Amino acid sequence: MVRTFGPIRPTHSGQSNAFYATIIVDDGDVDMATRELTGSEPNDAIRERAAVLRGIYAALEHEVHTETFEDRLKIQKEVYMLRLHPDLAPLLPFEYDMYIRGPYSTGLADAYYAKARPARVEVTARAAAYAGEVLGMDPWILEVAATLVEICAYNERFPEFTAEEGLEILLERRPRATEEDARRSLEILRGLAAKYPEIKLPAPCAPR
Repeated sequence: MVRTFGPIRPTHSGQSNAFYATIIVDDGDVDMATRELTGSEPNDAIRERAAVLRGIYAALEHEVHTETFEDRLKIQKEVYMLRLHPDLAPLLPFEYDMYIRGPYSTGLADAYYAKARPARVEVTARAAAYAGEVLGMDPWILEVAATLVEICAYNERFPEFTAEEGLEILLERRPRATEEDARRSLEILRGLAAKYPEIKLPAPCAPR
């Protein structure tokens, strides 16, 4: 089921901001439903990405769990955040769109549903340290933080867009999130960027 929203707000230039133009309501398993209908099978490229994905998690001494909706939601947000590190981004070339529960990649879903042996992947010490903090985040705060990053990334093209506006959009679109959740997520993001200045955090979310 697809729900279409109008513009959220006018931009600083007075033009419409079409962010969230299309949002899939059941964002967790829409890709699986499509696969069941089409009978599509993973190709070599998907299997290769699956192997690298599992290899990264293995190098970080974690496993890829996809048994439950919560597992899949968590890995979606983990990989989104891991891609912010320049040493990990080339290994995780997944494109994301904004869904009800935050950024979601059908390409990543293809990879984690595919069966593959973990590839041998070397992760730099800095990337591993950053990844350890991401993988250790509370799942809900991880979801809120990833959503805020995506909001800021989209609106980074507007020089005057601020983190406060990002928080406002976040709270409008995620009624379950409290202001405390949102501000804690921003604080965590800025703390990570201060500790790991190499990560590609959008300007509105970056430390002041």
